[in-house]
This record gives sequence, structure tokens and C-alpha cells, in this order.
Amino acid sequence: MLAAVTVDSRVKVDPKDAKDFLKNPEFIPNIDDLTVDTAPKLSIYQLRQILERNNLFDDYKGGKSAKKKISHSNFLRTVMAYLVDKKEKENVVYAAQVEKVDDLKARLAEEKAKRKADAIERSRLRQIERKKREAEEAANKQLEESEAATAEKEQKPQPVEAVVAE
Repeated sequence: MLAAVTVDSRVKVDPKDAKDFLKNPEFIPNIDDLTVDTAPKLSIYQLRQILERNNLFDDYKGGKSAKKKISHSNFLRTVMAYLVDKKEKENVVYAAQVEKVDDLKARLAEEKAKRKADAIERSRLRQIERKKREAEEAANKQLEESEAATAEKEQKPQPVEAVVAE
């Protein structure tokens, strides 16, 4: 999708109609809207205007002493080099963001594993505590039963003969 402005910047162009304007020599698209496919379709005038707007025309200034000769192919080569460099910079930024996502995933996986290990340790400690409590309760119950049995032996009813003799 091309969004652009005609030579007269007060006139706005609908992005849907921008492709039709490529044929019009007065139409100057924004360099950010150009692609490798649309740049070769531009005239030398359009390419020069784009280069001047974006301060890429300096190598062509100076007449015969200029670093580069003014031609459609040279202008197109400069615009394409700019587009390729821009795309490479975007790819570097994207790659850095993807690496950050991978780092984030790894960090989250490590945190999850640590939380799981902590939970397993807490569970193991709870099981040990529960077994100790059960052992203490069982020991207390046996102690109570043995005390109750000794108390019953002590309070054994006296034989009937002893009660009658009195």
C-alpha cells in the first residue's frame, strides 16, 4: 500500500489510489512506502525528488566534480540500497526482539522448574511431619491403652468371698 503526496503537498492522496499515481510524473511517493517492487516503476524525476527529500542526493551535486553521475540507473541503485539497508535494520531489530522472547521463555521455564522443585520439597516436608504426628498419636494411644489396662488391673473387683467375709 502506497501512501503519498503529490508535488503540491497540500493535496492529499488516498492510499488506495496511490498505485495509479505511479504513472503520473508529478506524483512523489514517500520513501517509507516504497518497496523493491515499486521503486523501478518510478521516473527519474520521482527518484530525484525522493533522493532530495531524504538527503540522499548529496553525492550527485557538484556538476562534473560530483561523486556519481546523474542517471536513472544510479538513482534507482541509490534508492534500492537505501531500501535494502532499511530492511536489514528492521531484520536486526526483529532478531533482537525474537532473542528477547527466547530468553524470556527460558527464564520463565527456569522459574517454573524452581517453583515445582520448591513445591515438591514442601510436600515432602509435610509428609514427614504428618508421619511424625501419626507416630506420636499412635504412641500416645498405646500409652493411654497401657495405662488404662494397668488401671483396670489395679481396680480389679475383689473376689466375692472377700466381700462376703466382711
